[in-house]
Amino acid sequence: MNFNLDLMLPYKDEVKAAVTRVIDSGWYLGGSETEAFEAEWAAFTGQRYAVGVGNGTDAIRIALTALGIGPGDEVLTPAHCVGFTALAIRATGATPVFVDIYRESHMPNVWDYERLITPRTKAIVPVHLYGNVTDMVKFMEVAAAHGLVVVEDAAHAHGAAGLGHAHATAYSFYPTKNLGALGEAGAINTNIPIVAERCRLLRDGGRTDRYVHEPPGGLNSMMDEVQAAILRVKLPHLRERNAARERAAEYYHDGLKIPRLGLLTGFGPHRVWHLYVARTPLRDALRAHLEAAGIPTLIHYPLPVPLQPTFMGENVGRGPWPVSEEASREVLSLPLHADITHEEQDRVIDAIQSFFKSAP
Repeated sequence: MNFNLDLMLPYKDEVKAAVTRVIDSGWYLGGSETEAFEAEWAAFTGQRYAVGVGNGTDAIRIALTALGIGPGDEVLTPAHCVGFTALAIRATGATPVFVDIYRESHMPNVWDYERLITPRTKAIVPVHLYGNVTDMVKFMEVAAAHGLVVVEDAAHAHGAAGLGHAHATAYSFYPTKNLGALGEAGAINTNIPIVAERCRLLRDGGRTDRYVHEPPGGLNSMMDEVQAAILRVKLPHLRERNAARERAAEYYHDGLKIPRLGLLTGFGPHRVWHLYVARTPLRDALRAHLEAAGIPTLIHYPLPVPLQPTFMGENVGRGPWPVSEEASREVLSLPLHADITHEEQDRVIDAIQSFFKSAP
């Protein structure tokens, strides 16, 4: 039994044909496949513009730069998420300032954001973690009250509703995402024409002519035509694949009603399922038990971002982040993808139940 997903299943022939189409065209960067995907992705998300870029980290960085964020600015972002979000903020020259999360949902704590706003705060980057969608209406209200720009990190939230309130939305199409390429790719979505225009300029080194680079902050981050073509194949399947992930998540819900195992709550109607995360103080022992049973798991995420060595000197006196620190010790991501079977899930559920029956 195989818990791992096939990244091209079930459309390998379509993907191979798309790659062949790109090879035969002789155009490999910033061509018709990227333009077509941008139009299709914008239509799918309901936003006016989509700008294809090299990866999700660049999507955040370019969007912030296009919105005027740079050296000397502070940008608020969650303490519990992947470190690349904060690295993108730092790459603009700004300083990431980390905010704690809600225990029930692991969503960013909007009230903690307000507490940490200073005169140097210029932007907010909330993260739609695990596929849940944070309350963007509240975040936009806070931003408007303080004159801040907002770039939402939607790397886990392909196909989720409730997005698009922010000044820009950053997506990653890393292979394991709900809409994944077979390499690196990303996109910036926005409803603001000037933001889209600036993002297009910045992704191409800020070039206004072939050898003329004008605005600062430009970088080389064009979307690969092969990846754009693959994403075009997979996009029409996204809703049905998200629905399959939701059915799998519901199956876990029904089978994992175990008093000593915490399941995240507070997931609103807009969310999709990218990860299925449980939590327990016995996380490491449970993980070892599942591994012995041949069941793979992951930890998202084992160390809060402000406690990563690269960031520890930047947020002295800003913490603590007690909920994020607790989450890092307890979270465990169970196998979840669109093609997982109930038989495979039963193995996971049975193994977890057997662990807690004998756990001290």
